This record gives sequence, C-alpha cells and structure tokens, in this order.
Amino acid sequence: MSRTLLAGLRVDYIGFALLTLGVSALQIMLDKGQEDDWFSSHFIITLAAIAAVCLPALVIYEWFQRDPLIDVRLFTNRNFATANLMMFLVGANSLATTVLVPHDRGVHRHLRREEQLRRRARQLHAQHWQQRRHVDRHDADRAAVAIPPGPPGVAAGQRQPLVSGAAE
Repeated sequence: MSRTLLAGLRVDYIGFALLTLGVSALQIMLDKGQEDDWFSSHFIITLAAIAAVCLPALVIYEWFQRDPLIDVRLFTNRNFATANLMMFLVGANSLATTVLVPHDRGVHRHLRREEQLRRRARQLHAQHWQQRRHVDRHDADRAAVAIPPGPPGVAAGQRQPLVSGAAE
C-alpha cells in the first residue's frame, strides 16, 4: 500500500528550493538589516539580490508546472486574489501597530523614570553611608579630645546632677 501512495506523490523540488531560498533570504535581510546598516552592507545586498531573483522565479516557474508546489494560477480568480490581499493588509496593519510603533509611550517613559529614581536612590544611599562614616570618625575624634573627664564618681560625658539648695 505504501508503494502506491509514494508512487503517486510528486514533489516539486525546484519550486521548494526557490521558495526556501527566497523566503529565507528575505527574512534574514529584514532581521539583520538594521544591525548591518541596511544596504551599506554587502551581506544585506546579497540577501536582497537572492530574494529578488528567487521569489519572482518561483512565481514564473510554478505558473508553468503541471503539479506545482504553490498553484499561483489561483490568483487569476478575483475572489481568491481579493481575499489574499485583504489578509495581507490586515497582517501588515497588525504587525505595524504591535511591533513597529511603540504601543504605549507612557510605559516606556515610566520605565525610564523608574530607572532614574533607582539610580538616584543608590547615589543617595552611597552618599549617606559615606557621610555617616565621616561623621562617625569626626565624632570619635572630637569625643576623645573635647569631653574632659568629669569629677570623681561621674562618668566622662555625663551631666552632673544638680544639688537642690546649693545656690541658697
């Protein structure tokens, strides 16, 4: 049974190769174009040339095939062509509104502001501890020098108790 199924199966290898090369080159060109500065890169120019040759060659080749991989003759039907054009326009519009245009600039502004606030908080925290160490060192030096020992029985730095009636 499998021999009869495989005997009737005809694969359009040339059409498959043209489709694979054309779409792959176009996809890589669109993905890497901005990174490689578009058409100032020889790599991007080569990919554009491959896509520009393979995709139209695919359409022409498939038009004359008896068992095509993609039956491009279907596009002669006005309803089929219109439906595909509408699907393409809806897809392009969806892509443009979700990927190409920032969907909410407020979110991006909020994230930038949040990062600025975090950076400022880290700076203030570092300054606080730096000043604290300086003050602690300064206080320790001043405490050792400025506070004279008190009278006997009173610890250094403590106030002496007031004696009532001493002024009378």
